[in-house]
Amino acid sequence: MELGNFCDRAPASGPAAGLLILPHFFLHACPANFFWEPYFGNSKVFDLPFPFRTGCNFCRVEQTWLGSKDCSKKILLILDDVWIDIDKKWEPFYNCLKNGRCGSKILVTTRNELVARMMNSNDSIPVGQLPYEENWLLFEKIAFFKRPPNDYKNLEEIGSEIVRKCKGLPLATVTIGSLLRFKGSKEQWQHVLDSELWKLENVQKGLLTPLMLSYNDLPPMVKQCFIYCSIFLKDYEYMSKNQLIDFWMAQGYLGLEKNGENKEIIGKEYFDHLMTRSLLQENKPCSYKMHDIVHDFAQFLGNNECLSVEVHGVEDPITNSSHDKVRHLMLTVDGVGPSFPESTYRLKWLRIEKLVNLRRLQFETFDRALLYMPKRVEKLTGLRRLSEFVIPGGGDHDNKACSFEGLENLNRLEGSLTVRGLGNLTDVSDGKLTNVFKNKEKLDRLHLEFYKSEEEERLGEDDELILKTLQLPPNLENLLISRYRGNTVPSTNWMTLTKLEVLTLRACSNCKHLHHLGNLPFLELLDLTAMSSVKKVDDDFWGVESETSSSSSLCVHFPKLTHFNFWDTREWEEWDCKVEEFMPCLAILSIVRCPKLKALPDGLLQRATLKQLDFSESPILTERYNKETGEDWPKISHIPYIEIDGISVQDEQ
Repeated sequence: MELGNFCDRAPASGPAAGLLILPHFFLHACPANFFWEPYFGNSKVFDLPFPFRTGCNFCRVEQTWLGSKDCSKKILLILDDVWIDIDKKWEPFYNCLKNGRCGSKILVTTRNELVARMMNSNDSIPVGQLPYEENWLLFEKIAFFKRPPNDYKNLEEIGSEIVRKCKGLPLATVTIGSLLRFKGSKEQWQHVLDSELWKLENVQKGLLTPLMLSYNDLPPMVKQCFIYCSIFLKDYEYMSKNQLIDFWMAQGYLGLEKNGENKEIIGKEYFDHLMTRSLLQENKPCSYKMHDIVHDFAQFLGNNECLSVEVHGVEDPITNSSHDKVRHLMLTVDGVGPSFPESTYRLKWLRIEKLVNLRRLQFETFDRALLYMPKRVEKLTGLRRLSEFVIPGGGDHDNKACSFEGLENLNRLEGSLTVRGLGNLTDVSDGKLTNVFKNKEKLDRLHLEFYKSEEEERLGEDDELILKTLQLPPNLENLLISRYRGNTVPSTNWMTLTKLEVLTLRACSNCKHLHHLGNLPFLELLDLTAMSSVKKVDDDFWGVESETSSSSSLCVHFPKLTHFNFWDTREWEEWDCKVEEFMPCLAILSIVRCPKLKALPDGLLQRATLKQLDFSESPILTERYNKETGEDWPKISHIPYIEIDGISVQDEQ
């Protein structure tokens, strides 16, 4: 028997509204040779499709129901709002469907993506939000049913706003439309428009039941995570998976079970639970959102303990008495003028005096708005995540600021950290900086910015001494150094960075040598940008020329490097490579805005591993390697993918 599993995954708030349409559609569209008998209901409540009561099992039901039907016709079986995602429960049910004629179909609606996957359907249709026009037609048929024309004219404008408030969710449209069907005055409709949905009794009942099914299907710990999502502003479209997991981790939601398992892995599992049940929706690549009504539902469940407010001026935004129960606050201060709202201190359940257990401190600033780190930040020894640490540039800030050495106490930091203002350091010669990063074993991404607040020129020797003194985190995987003024990178102490995979040097304007970088054993990507003092890149530039006379000539330089970028180096003229064992695994080479560079090294171009070459805004290279007229086109013609000035001239991948 051939069964075409046709899985329809409905939106987050469930497909209940679809029941108004499904029977009518199939009664008129179903072919004559199909046996049609609709069965609808909630399989989560009964653990079976609706008419099958508790105590029955799929197999016995099908033997008595399907087995008694005329098997000369095909069977069209509709199971609505299915939640059972356990294969063993479905297997006997499938076996009983063999009584149907070949070509029988099953239509399933579900809010759990795992159900659709389990059924191995090739025709899964994700159902998104209804466009406004279609939502209005649905609302119009219900709310204006048998109303006189004058009512339509008086109520149409308010009705339109109510439909927009439903945000494309048919369930909300049907529920509110049914409520308004028996309300005739404009004042009554305006009251519904102005009210919070969960304060309208009939609306609450209509929306609560299907949403509660989604919520109750979550594991206990994931329920807390779902409620906490309401800390974001309604309509917030840039919710990040990693950001959410960090927040959950800071609340301790990921550490109460599965001892010993990586908390980030647990967080991703919890996130997937919310996604597969459509309680979160993908908005753009790598960003997510929560439907307004689902957001209201999360706040309703959390008893308004989560609050997000924006401060735009001097007016205090926290004045509503309903905020008395707030325990979690996301405060967004817009610009430099607004101050911290004093009403925050009146939130008696929000503990802001003792922060010794603070785990995450993130600053989302632009154009270096953060001028220094306040004193006693070094006392926050429980911090796991710190977005940036700013070293002040003198003036009155020094008396208020935490010193750079204070960062040494925060050894539980993990993930990524940006340190700005290294150029402001004045006392770097006594070794006080040695241990700032040394014991931060969980820090794997680091950005060191040698920015100086005051305009006067600083000495490159100071920057070199800072970089030489710092012992970088031992498990570092990604390192970015910017605005460094030294003549060379004293990288001898970097040889302990055995896990470093990505290295970026940006706007290092005085740097002329990059000695010993080729000895980094696992470096995969090297990105050099705006190296304005570089004129020639050769073995001396990499610090390998003096080694060629000894047994070290057999050493492999950049043994794992696959991707090399050299951008915005406008004085660079020559590139010479005499060492044989140099970048043996190179796969991608990118040269951008190097207008004086005359040619690329033949040895690199002949690498069998090289799969992609692109260069742009480098006119000499463009002429030399032109596919039609370039004298050196034969030297690169074997490379599968070549892009010149943004145009693909060869694609044989």
